[in-house]
Amino acid sequence: MFLVFIGTVLLAITLSAGQRWLARRRDQRLQRVLNYAFAHSYAHGLQQRYPQLGSDDLRYAETALHHYFTLQLLSGRTTLAMPSRLAGALWQAFSQDAARYVPFCQQVFGRVLPMQPVPSAATGAATGRRSELQATWNAAIRYKRLLPHSMLAGMPLLFALDAHTRIEDGWRYSDQDVRYWAVAMVGAVHSSEATYATYATTGSGVSPDRDDHRYTS
Repeated sequence: MFLVFIGTVLLAITLSAGQRWLARRRDQRLQRVLNYAFAHSYAHGLQQRYPQLGSDDLRYAETALHHYFTLQLLSGRTTLAMPSRLAGALWQAFSQDAARYVPFCQQVFGRVLPMQPVPSAATGAATGRRSELQATWNAAIRYKRLLPHSMLAGMPLLFALDAHTRIEDGWRYSDQDVRYWAVAMVGAVHSSEATYATYATTGSGVSPDRDDHRYTS
């Protein structure tokens, strides 16, 4: 019995140490993302494409891309759609600079993150992207306390950026879009709670993942 007790204690200590190590590793990667300095040439390219952008607009774009990478890191293997045309253009410039982009991705994600082209708003209404952007919205709301300057004009910076900077081919999201995402997010939470309650009561089925902060190294 004593040996069983000792084994249980050692296992608990090992698990606790492992969790602390994962948390430290996650925090280190988060700080690497949030503190990453993009090359000045990327901002210059954005200004050539959108001459009306000022220095504050460019800083917003860089912050928004920091946010996107942070949300993608915290979401593990779930691929998040990019809501901003401007942040997407900055991401494209970064991804084309392989000497910087590849090491960044390997250090942060453990793999090279494929760049997702962001369609021009001229190709369709924002409502057509609602379902595609739901996971990004959910992550932006769930983790907003981890993001500096996370909100702008009442919505996550990634979603407000294009309207704020007034780029002509950017995405504008309406109050109806915001309500759609908010309602869908609440519905998903309630569904998860119901599934968990069923599992806890009956012990049947597969236990849902209850950790909003799951991390894939």
